[in-house]
Amino acid sequence: IYILKTKYMLSQAVAFTAFGVSMSPWLVKPYVAVVTDTVPVFGLKRKPYVIGSAWINGISLGAIGALTATQLGGYLLPMSLMTLRTFCRCVTGSVIQGMLLEDCHEGGQVLTSDLISQYHTAHRLGQFASVAASGLLLSTGAFLSVFLSIGAFHAGSIGLSMLLEEASAPNTPVA
Repeated sequence: IYILKTKYMLSQAVAFTAFGVSMSPWLVKPYVAVVTDTVPVFGLKRKPYVIGSAWINGISLGAIGALTATQLGGYLLPMSLMTLRTFCRCVTGSVIQGMLLEDCHEGGQVLTSDLISQYHTAHRLGQFASVAASGLLLSTGAFLSVFLSIGAFHAGSIGLSMLLEEASAPNTPVA
């Protein structure tokens, strides 16, 4: 909201509307999860989804950080980029939670509780680190560096995904 109001010169009402619209992909996350669990891409079940969503998310962050109100002339582009980012976060979350459920499938209640606890702990620590780093960079007025550094996290996701060994999905068409 702060960046929408200061960098893109949106009124408070328009900034909140743009933010609200950009959160709408969370409403379809269950459907996104069904697609990421059942539709393989290039014969792979999860890796392409993580790589694609991290790539698009990083590009969206860079665009949001690089563009200004004078270059855009309105709220549709930042709102669209924010909505695209949220959709990519839904895809990544669906894939990770699907992997977590597969790991929990035969592990029993103790393993399931441990894995879910570790997932939520890592997720919240990552969010805390991101917010803390963003706040520090914003205090220096370096808008672009905030978005580029957060985008670097997505480059790390791509790198980790490339290391993920994933067997081809059995008897499924390639998208």
